[in-house]
Amino acid sequence: MVVEVLEEKVRKVSKSQFFAIVNSVKIGRILQETLPGIVDDFESGLSQREIVEKYRLDALYSISKITAISAVGFALKGYTPKDEFRDLEEEYDGLINQDRYDELVKEHKSAAHDKENKRRKKKSVGIYGLTEQERKQRGKKSAKTRKKRRTGLAARTHQDCQESGRDGAKACGYTIWSKEEKASAIKMAKQPGKEYRHGSRLAINKIAERLNQEYHGGREVRTARRVGKFLKDYRDGLRD
Repeated sequence: MVVEVLEEKVRKVSKSQFFAIVNSVKIGRILQETLPGIVDDFESGLSQREIVEKYRLDALYSISKITAISAVGFALKGYTPKDEFRDLEEEYDGLINQDRYDELVKEHKSAAHDKENKRRKKKSVGIYGLTEQERKQRGKKSAKTRKKRRTGLAARTHQDCQESGRDGAKACGYTIWSKEEKASAIKMAKQPGKEYRHGSRLAINKIAERLNQEYHGGREVRTARRVGKFLKDYRDGLRD
């Protein structure tokens, strides 16, 4: 039976791809038992690739680095069988829930992007290789071209830009702030007393918890970091 199942599944993907997926799923479950601390690594900012490199998981299990990275992902978020693999491995929960996993992946990508920008800046790659005057001239030339052709931002109203920003955020998986949620966050930030303060400092984590309870069914949608960013933008006049 297992042989027949294998033969049927392998027809849909290459043999090497098939066994790499099966290995990563199985090793993901093993990692949950042998290295549960990888969740702390992930929370502290290490990417899945960096976790593989830290513990040399590719060498430890004699697998490719890509397979090891996938295995770490399964250990963290869990595994739900797809139709073509339903007969080969049972479903298992992750070390963290899916929402938290997705949020951390986005944070890691953002950090990697910032790191790459710093590297390019240090090596004067791309726009960082231009002088300040050259960057200004390029920016002016590009703005004139867009204005002349009525393309890009030059052809759009402020409302158009706001709508595009919201659509883009939704496409990236973010939960858009409703007017009511914004108002609640601002009201809590301005509220006198100790309920949302630690001494003279704003207790942003408490505001985030309250917002999650009232608007997101208790799910960890708003973090202290995101709430703090919203309130800062509001103070700076960047959010309404």
